[in-house]
Amino acid sequence: MAKVKRAGAKKSRRKKKPAKSERSKGLDFGFFILVCVLLAGIGVFILVQHQRTVNSELKRQKIENMIAGEKAKQETLRIKLARLKSPARVTRIAQDELGMVEPGGVIYLRYKRDSNGKIVCRSSYEKRSQEADKNQTGDEPGAPGEEQDRSITQR
Repeated sequence: MAKVKRAGAKKSRRKKKPAKSERSKGLDFGFFILVCVLLAGIGVFILVQHQRTVNSELKRQKIENMIAGEKAKQETLRIKLARLKSPARVTRIAQDELGMVEPGGVIYLRYKRDSNGKIVCRSSYEKRSQEADKNQTGDEPGAPGEEQDRSITQR
């Protein structure tokens, strides 16, 4: 019988050891779950950041395309404005649509006070010469060779 008790005692000792290994298995399993959850969280974080990066890149490209389109539109508007402001176009509209003609000369008005304190207006008319019409230089009034008609008016 002594042998039986010893075999039983060994069995009881063996039963205690598996209880400790179950605890360590439980801790190992819990640690494994914790590591898996952390890795999954990190993976989700990386995916969300990647998605934000892709969305930001798409928005940037869309804005760059809009900027390029607006720059092209601005350039066409500049060209159109230059055409509208061209002197030839303004002259054509003035003559054809408004019935305006180029003046044959220029009238200059000069105001002065006389000795009595009255304002005296002196006007001078200068005809345009053919050379001035060709050159469009805007020579000084009273240039040699130009006809002048001077009159004095009091007001």
